[in-house]
Amino acid sequence: MTEHDVAYLAGLIDGEGSIYYKHTKQRRNTRPGKPVHNVWVIRLEIAMTAKDTVKWCHDTFKIGSFGERKVKPGKKKQWCFADYCSSGEKGEDRSGVWSGRRPH
Repeated sequence: MTEHDVAYLAGLIDGEGSIYYKHTKQRRNTRPGKPVHNVWVIRLEIAMTAKDTVKWCHDTFKIGSFGERKVKPGKKKQWCFADYCSSGEKGEDRSGVWSGRRPH
């Protein structure tokens, strides 16, 4: 990823994106007893009507998800790129886009 790409992505996140975090409980259905864990989730999302631009974000980061976003009837179709990371009680980390962050 070039410095130009980083600057362009920063502008898209600032103008069309959102970054948020929340504390939530997550159930692990695959484990015996289905234990519930307290986790922090940080999510990055860019959504807009320009499909090519959102797809470029997904291709540039090479992680996360890309797809159509649900919109109200009568509204223009929107596309969304999203990624998240979470940290559980034991401090395990799911980095995703966050592992490549730079000091800008």
